[in-house]
Amino acid sequence: MRVPGVGERVAEAGRAPGGVDFTSHVAEWIRACRESGGYPIFKTHYGGYACRDEKGRPVLQGVCLGGDPTRRPQSVWFVNVPEEDWRIAYFYTGEHRYFLWKYGGGREKGEPEPALARRGTPAPPALPPLPAARPPKKSGR
Repeated sequence: MRVPGVGERVAEAGRAPGGVDFTSHVAEWIRACRESGGYPIFKTHYGGYACRDEKGRPVLQGVCLGGDPTRRPQSVWFVNVPEEDWRIAYFYTGEHRYFLWKYGGGREKGEPEPALARRGTPAPPALPPLPAARPPKKSGR
């Protein structure tokens, strides 16, 4: 089965247990989302918990909003996400432009780094430390 609008490499990786490798597949996934008319977003939290794998490493969920549903790529879980990139997705909007520049060849071509907009407040001089995942709630029984 082929995921609409995404190359076979990403489709195969999406079916593999554990998710899709971030650094090698994120640019292709973003391009497929944009070509379908969608807007790519990256979720850092799910159900109030920071997205982490079983070893505590950062994980991102890529979701393509809108666009042509027949060509739009499926949502994917990205693994092997560098901690700096997870923080950028957490603290900034428009991060897909930065990821496309960083992993899609813009940096090598000498293109200027895209501007990121801070969520809510002005950008800090340095990225704050990564928030820890909340422990599961205990039932009152």
